Amino acid sequence: MKTFNLHIAAVPVRACAVTVGHGAAQGILSLLERLADVDRVFILHDTALQDIAERVQSLVPDSVLLPVPSGEASKSLETVDALVRELLLQHATRHSLLVNVGGGMISDLGGFLAAVYMRGIRFVNIPTTLLGMADAAIGGKVYVNAGPVKNVIGHEWYPEAVLVDLDILGSLPDAQLREGLVEAVKLGAVLDSEYFGWLEENLERVVAREDGALEAAVENAARIKTEAMGHGIELRHTLNFGHTVGHALEALSQFSLSHGKAVSIGMSCEMALSDFPDRQRVLRALEILDMPVHIPRDIDVRALWDIMRNDKKNVGNEVRIAVPIRIGAAHVQSLGRERFMQLLA
Repeated sequence: MKTFNLHIAAVPVRACAVTVGHGAAQGILSLLERLADVDRVFILHDTALQDIAERVQSLVPDSVLLPVPSGEASKSLETVDALVRELLLQHATRHSLLVNVGGGMISDLGGFLAAVYMRGIRFVNIPTTLLGMADAAIGGKVYVNAGPVKNVIGHEWYPEAVLVDLDILGSLPDAQLREGLVEAVKLGAVLDSEYFGWLEENLERVVAREDGALEAAVENAARIKTEAMGHGIELRHTLNFGHTVGHALEALSQFSLSHGKAVSIGMSCEMALSDFPDRQRVLRALEILDMPVHIPRDIDVRALWDIMRNDKKNVGNEVRIAVPIRIGAAHVQSLGRERFMQLLA
């Protein structure tokens, strides 16, 4: 018997620029100049965002629009298969560029599509929701859903750039604005006490879109998320605060419960399951956003636990949740079924 050692080459280190500002989407032009070998550009977008996608298309001659229906149901392997077939029909190659225009669903779906098409093509995110601008579009975690489990099929595949265009915020409905700010509260709670304190003082101004407050909230959230992605896996896991319970709630509701509301409830529940002393400060911020903090009565908590057992952070039979230990710092801790049922059932 013989053994042959295959020495695996490391992936070259490269930077992903996250640009935040009014008119940032126009940065696609300079990016294409830098990526001189791009042969085609495909713009993946939510069907509800046709106008924004067409504005991006106007910047890139001969680009092709790839619409997908709104909603979490589109984030599936079936959709990926259909999109791969369309890319093949359009003769997309490994030198083609995918531009994702939309919220968290689109950046996840598009990133995953880019990761698997012809073993990987380049992509750019242009987020259109505050949730995407502050969190989902930044980083290389790209997933689709399977059955009742959210984000269980995935890869790490990083964009060439993230263009956070603050002009898009003007057309963002208030409800989506509030939901996106849940992720901003999360970022401050687990990573940056100064930012969380700023949010406590200014969150009402942010919601009212007063005097550049919204822009400041988005810019700093994007900065915090970008910096966090350069650290180790344990710190990055803390970004899942509220998401272990939240993702399970979304799945049990068949995605009728939106992501922002589910994460808000998840944050409240996960804080109750830990020894975090500043729970009330986080709850006050969620109250300003008019977000729910209690599990809906029609949710079976036993079924919720069963879905949580499939969370990607779990080790063995342990469900793990990310929770703050103080404002601005967090850790991942194990959670037993008995304690979960005792406090939440």
